[in-house]
Amino acid sequence: MAGLQPVARDLAKLVRPGGTAILCLFGRFCLWEMLWYLLRGDTRKAFRRLRGTGVVATIAPGHSVMVRYPSVNSVRRDFSPHFRLLSWKGAGIAVPPSYLEPLANRFPRPFKFAARIDSFIGRIPCLRSLADHVVMVFERVEV
Repeated sequence: MAGLQPVARDLAKLVRPGGTAILCLFGRFCLWEMLWYLLRGDTRKAFRRLRGTGVVATIAPGHSVMVRYPSVNSVRRDFSPHFRLLSWKGAGIAVPPSYLEPLANRFPRPFKFAARIDSFIGRIPCLRSLADHVVMVFERVEV
């Protein structure tokens, strides 16, 4: 899998030492996604984020992109020595992925509650790694 070292190197040219860079990437383990697709018998989609090679996603007829799901540790490694990871949290642990919007529309109250508690749950170690997305805050260091 191609790493994010080139991105980190180029970003380091734009962020001065002491400055902040915030990344939001797909999470490696999305609990909602795994459960949703397992309940439907689709193990390929349930565990697609675990594939080290990535997944081809069709974004429009005849157009696709390779989607990769790096771990927080691999992003941290790729961003050093230019950046230091200050913090990270999960986004979308209690709230399901957007493709489950019809479910949210069908049950609005539970999903409103899920939206309220999501940012709190996203800070809890262990649980935060089960999010649809991870938000990482990096500080640019002097090299």
